[in-house]
Amino acid sequence: MAHEDEKSDYDLVQAYRKGDQAAMSDLVERYRQRLFGFVFRMVNNRHEAEDVFQEVWLRIVKNIDRFDGRCFGAWLFRIARNLIIDRQRARRDVISLNSDDNYGVALQDRIDDGGASPARQAELSNTPSSN
Repeated sequence: MAHEDEKSDYDLVQAYRKGDQAAMSDLVERYRQRLFGFVFRMVNNRHEAEDVFQEVWLRIVKNIDRFDGRCFGAWLFRIARNLIIDRQRARRDVISLNSDDNYGVALQDRIDDGGASPARQAELSNTPSSN
């Protein structure tokens, strides 16, 4: 329930645009629990959720002039959602050389098998190929 003296999101954005740093702090506090909860449910990792939470607010500050005055909360959560999607896409495009393939052999071991011990070379040569 809003108090009569509580400023709207729009009023806080306008105050921040005019240089009132405390207005942004008020917005962060207003949305802290809801935004962090949303981000955490999406990424399911506390450390990553904290990183995303910070990055969302950095993007808000950087792009505050793009806010059109409609619903700040919707804008905030859309930025969070898009950031999470971008991070997931970037992660999906990265292949770890330490990840096991279907046969439990790390990709790095397959690349380095020329320098592996004779026992490891034998083990690798007995592993079914993925072709």
